[in-house]
Amino acid sequence: MPPKQHKEKKKKKKKSTPEDDLDEPYHRWLDETYYIARTHREHAAAVHMEFISTAIKACTTAIVPYNEMLLLTTGMPTCETEVVPMVSVPSIIRSLGFNPTTKQLMQIGWITALVKEPPAEFLSDVLSRTLWESENENKLKRCMLMTHIDFESCDLLTSRKKLENVGLQLLQTGSFVFDPSQVPRVFLPAVDLLRRVPVVVQRSDADTLDKVFETIWAAANTCERGTGGIRQMNIAALHKTLTTAMRSHRKTSETMEEPSLTKVEMESLLSFVCGEGGNVDEDTFALTAV
Repeated sequence: MPPKQHKEKKKKKKKSTPEDDLDEPYHRWLDETYYIARTHREHAAAVHMEFISTAIKACTTAIVPYNEMLLLTTGMPTCETEVVPMVSVPSIIRSLGFNPTTKQLMQIGWITALVKEPPAEFLSDVLSRTLWESENENKLKRCMLMTHIDFESCDLLTSRKKLENVGLQLLQTGSFVFDPSQVPRVFLPAVDLLRRVPVVVQRSDADTLDKVFETIWAAANTCERGTGGIRQMNIAALHKTLTTAMRSHRKTSETMEEPSLTKVEMESLLSFVCGEGGNVDEDTFALTAV
C-alpha cells in the first residue's frame, strides 16, 4: 500500500483582539466623548420641534389674515397644521436664531413650496407655461425679500412638514440640505443647473450683535450712557449713520446680494426702537436685532 500522505495542518488565524486594533482606543474615545444615546437624541429633537412650532405659531396662526387666506385658497390643504404662508418663512427661520441670505431663503422656498400643477392648456402652450413659471418665481422672490409679513401680496404656501424638517436640520447641524429633486416643477427652470449641496446658515449669535452695535456706536459718534451703565444711542445720530450707509450700499447694490432698507422701512425701524428722550438703549437694539 502506498504510504499515507500527511496532510499539512493549516494554521488557524489568530483572532484579533481589541488590543490588537490600533484604532480601537480612538474609536472608543469617540464613542465615549461624542456618542449621544437614542433617548437623548429623541429628547433633543422634541425640544427643537417645540421651538420650531412656537416660531411658526408666532409668525402665522396667531395672525388673523393668515386664517382668512387659507379659507380663500382653493386646491390646497386648509388645515393650519399642514401649510405655512411662504411670506412668513424668513421670519420663522430668523426666529430660530439664524441669519440666512436671500439666496439661502430662496433655496428653502424652492424645496418646501406647495404649488398647484399648471393648467392643462399650459402643457401645450410654451409661452403661457413660461409666463406662469416666471410669475411664481417672482412671487417667491417677493416673499423672501420682504422685511415684514404681508399675506395679501404673496399667496404662495409652503409645506409645514418640509419646513419643520429644514428647521430641525438647522438647529441640529447649523445647515440644511438643498436637493433640486425636491423642487416643484414650476421652479425647475430656476434650479436646472444647481446640485444637491449642504447649505451652512450663519447664526445670529450675541457676539455678532455686539460687533454690529459697536460699529454703529463708533460711527454715530455718541457716548451717552443711561442709568445702570446701559449705553444709549441718539436717534438722530443713528438716522444719519444708517442713511449714509444705505446710500453707500445702493452704489454697490449690483455686486451685493442683500437689498438695503427702503426709506419707509428705516423710518419704521427707528420708530420701533426709539425709547424715552429720543434714544435707543443697547439692550433694546439687541432685542430688536434678534
